[in-house]
Amino acid sequence: TDTTLLTTLSLLLLPMTPYLI
Repeated sequence: TDTTLLTTLSLLLLPMTPYLI
């Protein structure tokens, strides 16, 4: 698995979390 891809996705998704909830 690509760890850098997962970390990038998590960093991008973290600011979006309040909007998703």
